[in-house]
Amino acid sequence: MKKTLENIKRIFESEFSFRVLCGVGIVIGLLVVFCAGIHVGFRKASFDRAWVEHYYKNFVMMPAHMDFGMDYFPNAH
Repeated sequence: MKKTLENIKRIFESEFSFRVLCGVGIVIGLLVVFCAGIHVGFRKASFDRAWVEHYYKNFVMMPAHMDFGMDYFPNAH
C-alpha cells in the first residue's frame, strides 16, 4: 500500500503529468467560456425575438386608432 502511494505521488510530481493536467484545465476552462457564450447568445436571441413579435404593437398604429379614415400608417412618435 505504501509503495502504491509513493508511485502515485511520483506520477503527479512529474513534469509530463503537470503539463497534461494544465492542458485538461485549459480545455475545461475553454468549455466553460464556450457554454457561457451559448447561454448569453440564447438569452439575447430570445429577447430579440420577443421584441420583434411586439414591434407593430409598440410602434405602428392599430386599425382601432384610425379615426379619420386614414390608411394603416405608422405612428410618428
